[in-house]
Amino acid sequence: VLDYRAGDVPEAQQSIEEVGDEENAFLKFLRVSFVRYYLWLLFDAALVAGGLAAADAAARRLLRADLFGARDDDASAATKKDDPEDERPAANGRQWAPTLRFAFAFAGLVLVFYAALEVSYYFEAAYDDTDCVPKCPAVPGDLDAYDTLLVGDSVSGQYAAAAAALAAPNAKVYKADAYADGYCGTSYGLLACVDGWLGATNWSVVHFNWGLHDVAPRLYAEVTDYGGNLDALYGKIRSALGPNGTAIWATTTPVPPSYDPDLRTNADVISANAAAADLFGPTGKYPEVVVNDLYGHLVTNCEAYAATACYPETCDCARVQDDGVHLSSIGARFLGVAVAAAAARAAGGGGGAAADTAAAPDDPWWDAVAPWQYALLAQLVAAGAACFAARGARRRGKRLAPGDADDYTPLKQGVDPYYGSSRA
Repeated sequence: VLDYRAGDVPEAQQSIEEVGDEENAFLKFLRVSFVRYYLWLLFDAALVAGGLAAADAAARRLLRADLFGARDDDASAATKKDDPEDERPAANGRQWAPTLRFAFAFAGLVLVFYAALEVSYYFEAAYDDTDCVPKCPAVPGDLDAYDTLLVGDSVSGQYAAAAAALAAPNAKVYKADAYADGYCGTSYGLLACVDGWLGATNWSVVHFNWGLHDVAPRLYAEVTDYGGNLDALYGKIRSALGPNGTAIWATTTPVPPSYDPDLRTNADVISANAAAADLFGPTGKYPEVVVNDLYGHLVTNCEAYAATACYPETCDCARVQDDGVHLSSIGARFLGVAVAAAAARAAGGGGGAAADTAAAPDDPWWDAVAPWQYALLAQLVAAGAACFAARGARRRGKRLAPGDADDYTPLKQGVDPYYGSSRA
């Protein structure tokens, strides 16, 4: 990181490679496999099965302890005396057995779900820092046909299509997917992945933003590190610009107040934008960089309406931002206009007919699946397998004579009130 901050990119890359070479090959395989979910899914499934078994065992122990009167056969005997033909046990404490076992199993599943999710984040965030290059998305081979590059996260992906369609007639715009997931989705990963995109041609305009990933606590980059990463990023961009080329920095868009503060806060966005302002614009370290204030564009648009004048401090502005930090269709078109206008001014042209555009290739569907979705799928499979096995065991138990399992008869009758009777 220090090498990157000092602008010595080759030295930093060599350091990363040396760290990777020194690591034990088997441990690296385990680490990468965990991060890529393969071994982690097996671990998660085993954890779920174990958690369900432990919860069920705890429920069984409580039932055997007769806390709910499961062994109180007085009422049952009285009932049978009145009606000898009725072999059903009385509705005593055994009726709580299925509920208790289900409650314990559900609680165990919830606890295991969050425990597995924490393990996922631990491996993803703590051990992903030196392994970003292999995860970088592939760079298309025809980028030399384009002259304008948009670099950014998923928000930039929302306004890219509108920006490309509204670009100057001679503009050829490409949206780069120059980042990976997890830690490698922060500005650290962007530094590792952006080279292939920037080096593909001499760009006339590079419009870039990064920030919402860095202010997410799970992927966090300190503001000082974030500023250093942006400095290094601009060093790469500057070397990739053609003659009279222009770099445009776009400020990071707001986090609405309804967004979970444990995930992101707008205060962090303001700090990140302040760090970027020290670098880019008329008063920054690099005054030649044009600033496209997307944050200000959204705020100004929302302040024009009384109902959303409090955005982003105390109210949302669903007209332009209706999916957490992501844009609505109107918001995407609105920022697309702002981006196209900034790019056209930088290139010395005006807006006009639709440009020759291309969208970045779609990522495989499995790359869009979040860790918690993998976790939920693995746990559903594990829970289903556990329930299937338990059902089979219960059916096998029903085929035993009641005297063969006297110690478990109350438990089995708690699950199946007709166990051991002619109605079983």
